Amino acid sequence: MPSVKVHEEQSKHNYSFLQSINKEKYYDWKLTVAFYTALQAIDSGLTKKDPRWREKSTGNMYALRDKILAMWNRELYRHYSFLLFRSKETRYLESIGDKIAPQYFSSKQVELYIADHLMPILKFFSLI
Repeated sequence: MPSVKVHEEQSKHNYSFLQSINKEKYYDWKLTVAFYTALQAIDSGLTKKDPRWREKSTGNMYALRDKILAMWNRELYRHYSFLLFRSKETRYLESIGDKIAPQYFSSKQVELYIADHLMPILKFFSLI
């Protein structure tokens, strides 16, 4: 099981990559990277709270993470869920109709999503 430190380092690494992505050309990918940055930050917090939380899984780690996070901190859960949903839209083209992701999201929207949903998670865990 990854340690708190490993999750924190991975979150910081992902965030560094996020900042390097060309925001005008590949901003749809920024949503996916923002989600995985948040996921690592959340996992660092859950691991700090209960180092054995992953052992409680009966197979669906995402469902377990969602359940524990929702009980622990509703605001973090709201931000995390938003990023999860939006990243699925861009990765799997869910709910976006007959368009590719860059035609559905604008660069400005993506930057707002990051500011409004990723940054509060990173600040909560003191990762920025």
